[in-house]
Amino acid sequence: MISNELPSLYIIGGGRAGASLSFFLQRKGFTILALVERNPDRYRFLKEDLQWKFVVTDILPEVIRDADVIFLTIRDDHIADMAAQLHSLGNFWHQKLVLHCSGALPSSILSPLNNAGAITASLHPVYSFAIDPRENRYLNDVWFNAEGSEQAIKKLKTAFSFLASRIIPVTTEQKKAIHLACVFYSNFYVALAQISRELLGGIGNAKENTFRIFNPLLSSSISQVLEHGPEGALTGPVKRADIDTLQSHLHYIRDNHAQLTQVYLFFSRKLLSISGLPQKDKNRIEQILQQFEQ
Repeated sequence: MISNELPSLYIIGGGRAGASLSFFLQRKGFTILALVERNPDRYRFLKEDLQWKFVVTDILPEVIRDADVIFLTIRDDHIADMAAQLHSLGNFWHQKLVLHCSGALPSSILSPLNNAGAITASLHPVYSFAIDPRENRYLNDVWFNAEGSEQAIKKLKTAFSFLASRIIPVTTEQKKAIHLACVFYSNFYVALAQISRELLGGIGNAKENTFRIFNPLLSSSISQVLEHGPEGALTGPVKRADIDTLQSHLHYIRDNHAQLTQVYLFFSRKLLSISGLPQKDKNRIEQILQQFEQ
């Protein structure tokens, strides 16, 4: 039962999310009874490099029964099986708070534990964790979306009161939308970074220095988006209705990186929709884009 004292934690999965949450919550004063990690290399890193005595390889009923909150920070396709495995450990789940951190799966995947008396929810951090938990720079600013019953959300906010203002209650459908937005914000940016590096492949040592070369540009763009939104941050040939540059880009892509043509067209049209240009300029740009459709 969670009291006025900080709840004790049991975390299953010592990958990026599990290790980062362990690092973060331990520094906030929470007691971590165990962090379960079975991968030998990862276990060794957590146990020896970080010197975490609470890292273990097995789930022990006599330890987990003493935990107030249990986190499942494991792969999505393992969560259902883990919920069933935990249920089989014993009849001690009444009023325990069990959370999984998947961005895609609903809290209902924990139904075996919910049926056994646990209070279950999903708690997804809107963040991209580092492999080394010591390298996460923005943990104090992370927002979370939480999906579950009203009772579960209330218990969650009580257990982690210092996070309450940054926990967004969502429905299962809203959860999908947030996770998809995370993919666009984070994962697809990584794809764009790789595309940019490939574009520079033949330019001296530019490929090796891509991230240093473009760091000021990227940092400035992110700052502008955060401060002014996409519309206020937009610069470049679409914003200027620079027809010659757009044509030059598209000819170059078609001749050298044909597989990127549709990517360029898609993003250009999205930027065009927020450009604020007069309709006449929008029509001119659209005509150019249509010339390069497959």
